[in-house]
Amino acid sequence: MALKISQLSRLQNAMTAWKNEVELKKQQAIDEANRLQAVTNAAAETKATTDTTTYKNTVQTLSGNITTLVQSINTTLGEINTLSTESNAATTSTTADTKLSSLITKNTLMTTYLNDLVTKKGLLEVAYDGAKKSAGTYSSLVTLLGTATTLYNTAITSFNSVSSVKSTVENIIITATKKVQELKTAEVQAAAAAELLAEKTRQDAALAAQVAAAAAEKTRQDAALAAQVAAAATEKALKDAALAAQSSILTSQSSTLDLKANIASPTFTGTVSGITKGMVGLGNVDNTSD
Repeated sequence: MALKISQLSRLQNAMTAWKNEVELKKQQAIDEANRLQAVTNAAAETKATTDTTTYKNTVQTLSGNITTLVQSINTTLGEINTLSTESNAATTSTTADTKLSSLITKNTLMTTYLNDLVTKKGLLEVAYDGAKKSAGTYSSLVTLLGTATTLYNTAITSFNSVSSVKSTVENIIITATKKVQELKTAEVQAAAAAELLAEKTRQDAALAAQVAAAAAEKTRQDAALAAQVAAAATEKALKDAALAAQSSILTSQSSTLDLKANIASPTFTGTVSGITKGMVGLGNVDNTSD
C-alpha cells in the first residue's frame, strides 16, 4: 500500500512537471508568435511608410503638374480673350477671319491642356487614394498623409478654377464665327450697293452728258440765232444808214433845187448873170443900143 502511494506521488510530480513544461512551451510559442507579429507589424508599417511616401511624392508631382497646366490654361485664356476683343472690333471679314483662325489654334492648344489636366487629375485621385489606404491608421503616417492631403486639396482647387474654361472658349469661338459671317454678309451687301451706286453714277453721268450736249447745242443755236440777229441788225443798220444817206442827199438836192428858178415863169432877184442870148433863143440878136 505504501508503494502505491509512493508511485502515485511520483506520478503526480511527473504530471506537474509535464504541465509546467507544456505551459512553458506554450508561453514560449506565444512569445514567439508575438515577436513574429511585431516583426510583421513593423515590416507592414515600414512598407506602409514607403508606399505612403511614394504616393505622397506622386501627389506632389501631379499637384505641381496641375498647377503648371492651370497657369498655362489661364495664360492661353488671356490670349483668347484678347483675340476675342480684337475679333469683336474687326471691321472687315478678312481681319475677323484671321482672328478666328488664331482663336481656333489657341482653342486646340487649350483642348490639349484641358485633356492633360483631366488625365493628371485622374492620376492624382489614384495616388491620393493609395496614400490614404497605405497610411491606414498608422499614427506615424498622419503628418505624411496630411501633407498629401494639402497637396491634393490645392490641386483640386486649381482644377476647379478652370472647370468652366471649355464652355467659355466654345462660346467665344461661336461669337467670332458669327462675326465673320455677319461681316461677309455686310460686305456682300455693301458691294451690291456700291455696284448699284456705280450704275446710278454712270447713268447720272450719261444723263449729265446728254444735258450738257443739249445745252451746248442750244448755246450753239442761240449763238447762231444771235449771229443772224446781229447780221440782220447790221444789214438793217447799213440799209438805214444808206437810206439816211439817200434821204440826206435828196434833202440836199431838194434844198439845192429849192434855190433854182422855176422853169415856168421864173422869177429872178438881184443881178442875173451867166445867161447868154443863145440860152434864151436869141442867138441872132445883137445886144446893141439904138
